[in-house]
Amino acid sequence: MTAPKLFISYSWTTTEHEDWVLRLAHDLTESGVEVKFDKWDLKEGQDPYHFMEQMVADETITKVIMICDKKYKSRADDREKGVGVETQIISSKIYNEVKQTKFVAVIAEVDDQGNPFIPVYYSGRIHIDLSNDDKYTQNFEQLIRWVFDKPLYQRPQLGKPPSYILEEKVSLLGTDALARRCIDLLKSGKPNAQGAVSEYFDTVLENLSRFKLDCSDDLEPVDHAKLIFNRIEEFKQPLEQIIGVLYTIASHAANDDSILALHRFFEGMSQYFYPDSNGKTSYSYRVWDFDFYKFIGCELFLYTLAIFIKMEKFSVISFLLNQPYYCYRESGRSKKIKQFDFLKEDIDSLKFYFSEVEGRNCYSSVAELIKRRFSIKFIGVDHLCQADFICYLNLMSKNIETNSYDYWNPTLQLYHDGHDAYEIFAKSISKKYCEKILPLLNINAISNLKEFLEKLSNNSDMIPRVGEWGKLPIKRLANYDSLLTLP
Repeated sequence: MTAPKLFISYSWTTTEHEDWVLRLAHDLTESGVEVKFDKWDLKEGQDPYHFMEQMVADETITKVIMICDKKYKSRADDREKGVGVETQIISSKIYNEVKQTKFVAVIAEVDDQGNPFIPVYYSGRIHIDLSNDDKYTQNFEQLIRWVFDKPLYQRPQLGKPPSYILEEKVSLLGTDALARRCIDLLKSGKPNAQGAVSEYFDTVLENLSRFKLDCSDDLEPVDHAKLIFNRIEEFKQPLEQIIGVLYTIASHAANDDSILALHRFFEGMSQYFYPDSNGKTSYSYRVWDFDFYKFIGCELFLYTLAIFIKMEKFSVISFLLNQPYYCYRESGRSKKIKQFDFLKEDIDSLKFYFSEVEGRNCYSSVAELIKRRFSIKFIGVDHLCQADFICYLNLMSKNIETNSYDYWNPTLQLYHDGHDAYEIFAKSISKKYCEKILPLLNINAISNLKEFLEKLSNNSDMIPRVGEWGKLPIKRLANYDSLLTLP
């Protein structure tokens, strides 16, 4: 590799500043840069102004750095002395050249507010800050990469289109037009918006049958697991569409009708969880045949809760968590009332996939895949973790109260950022705010909240282990020590 040539433009300000520039010149040289520098290249008897002009205009010099301190800025702006001569040439080239990659300002001094001294002609352009020892150490690599035209972030080589594009065979939900209509009506506040919401979710529910797996009896377990995993991946676009509708509902129409439509939707999901969901008697099935729907049902439920919690639409969450669901029984021959925990089950096919195909054992295959698939901008993974934790607390509250055995395994807790208290519990230092979230936990009075958390924390049989965490730190996640400390 040919060593790039670089000229240093600077102001003879103080002895200390000149020593600083000399150090920089040494560091550049030791990094493979051929430095053109007056202290090395300007000989006795030569005209310094002609030298500077020649260096800036020299086509063989590929890079020029302007060492910007207070004096350099002043002389450049006033077109004073040697810096002024260089400025006339540099500013002209910067403004006129299409590729402005030859010149860069290197900051050697900042003002009392931390603002760099930059000449007016260079204002608003990218610079490299070496104004103190920490920044010098941190940003010197940036300077070297610029000199060699080797930026840290480079455009990758253009690859081939994904197979699903080339094959033109993508399983879609067939509700694009309905989703757009639904969102438009909700945003504009039209009276028929609610009808559009119900129609949309009814159609989604009906068209989910398109994703049913048609697996032969002689299909090998590995191939069966791959089909399920790939079908889940195919559902990314429909998932994002449904989430978009959910967000619009939460923003514009979190009313009783919307709540009922969502509840009916999750009730209807149960028809895909077990055999004989279409009312016909059949015993030719395998347990894994329903795993796609079980995963999607759980994922959508958590996204729904996360979105409405973030928007503080607590009445919606309360209804979805506390109103029982009329669901198909596993036998497929009758229905029964269930809590929302029917939406989260262990999915053996995904465990098998991660183990046999990817060669890894996950603490929870469902939680791992939900996190892996996450790509929503207006909420974070932690909002899903929070929803997961609230589901667990809600059922534990009911179990303590009624001696029931419904259960939600809070597996997403492994991915909670920082292990600190969740947002709604952190805000519940305020009694007024805390009153709003009590229905989410099936608790009817503030005085009962800490009592419930205490009982739960003291009952080790009710506290799950969460991967490397060990026992779930309920009190810490629920902000136990700081709850209700503000009026």
